[in-house]
Amino acid sequence: MKKIVLLITGLMISAPAWAQTTLPDFIPPDTLRIERNARVRIGVQAGWGQSRYYGSDLQQLSADGQAAFLGGLTVGLQAVTQAGKYFSLLHEINWQQGGSRIRREDDNGNLYDARLRTWSVQIVPVAPAFTWQGISLYAAPYVSALAGGFITDSADKKDRRIFGDPQNTTETDKYLQKFDFGALTGIGWASRHWHMSLRYQIGRNPLLDNANVFTFDQTQPVIRIYQQSWQLLVGYRF
Repeated sequence: MKKIVLLITGLMISAPAWAQTTLPDFIPPDTLRIERNARVRIGVQAGWGQSRYYGSDLQQLSADGQAAFLGGLTVGLQAVTQAGKYFSLLHEINWQQGGSRIRREDDNGNLYDARLRTWSVQIVPVAPAFTWQGISLYAAPYVSALAGGFITDSADKKDRRIFGDPQNTTETDKYLQKFDFGALTGIGWASRHWHMSLRYQIGRNPLLDNANVFTFDQTQPVIRIYQQSWQLLVGYRF
């Protein structure tokens, strides 16, 4: 009996130490971090920017081969997925005014100032962003679809044939491409709800298409005119 009591006593004394050495401590997951990283916030944004056209074939659009910046509005929706303490993913859909100031020639051979205005719907599928102390840097590709456009004549009237017209059959008619793609990069500041950013955007798809390529002795399949722009955006995230 005495031996049994000593055996039980020994087991009771050594059990905590045995459990401590053989069973690892259970570490609960950081639920706050998981919740933060999985959170998606929705917001709205609006801003003003300047856009213009550039490229080696700009003389086919502007009589003197020059183009100046034209102001335009941007409004859109934004979603932000938090991917870590310093990293997030931006997703956007924006409605943008674009275009450029150019020079045109009237029927009498006189040059006049004109505006080529466009409207487009832009999608930014995913923009990785790095944020530190409220300051963020981001870059992403984008795609956009043209929704409308016009060019002003010498009387400042809107000529919408530049958007595309089935009757464009002369050797000088060209029309706007309906899709664009390119890249954007920006720097911004954000608080819990408000954010502001300055971004630069550059298109890489030719702006104009030739309705009569390979006809009327034209052999140029690509008209190298592209769009670039700056935007200052302010937004609110819910």
